Amino acid sequence: MAGINKKEHWADLYRRALFEEDRNKLPLLLEQAYRAVQQRVRELWYSPTGGQNVTDKERNELHAAAYYLDLLRSLEVRKTFGEDPIYDKQGHCSRAVDVGNLEHN
Repeated sequence: MAGINKKEHWADLYRRALFEEDRNKLPLLLEQAYRAVQQRVRELWYSPTGGQNVTDKERNELHAAAYYLDLLRSLEVRKTFGEDPIYDKQGHCSRAVDVGNLEHN
C-alpha cells in the first residue's frame, strides 16, 4: 500500500476519497484518507499543547471525516464480500419504499 504523502493535507485526501468515481481506486483512497485523519488526530493529541491550539472548525471537520470515512470503509468491505447493504441479489434497492403497497386516503 502506498504511503501517505506528508505534504498532502488530510482534508485534501478526504475530499479525493469522497469524490472518487473509479471503484478500483476507492479502497486505497479511503484507507489513505483514514490514515491521514488518524495521523492528524495523533499529532494534535501528542503536541506540547495537547491539541489546545486546534480550531473548533478543524476539530469538527476531523470528527466528521473520521465518521464518514469509517462508514464508507465498512460499506466497501461489505461490497468486497458480496454484501451490498443497499441492493439485494437481484439488483433491487432494498431500502426503497414500495409505493404500490401504500394506501391512498
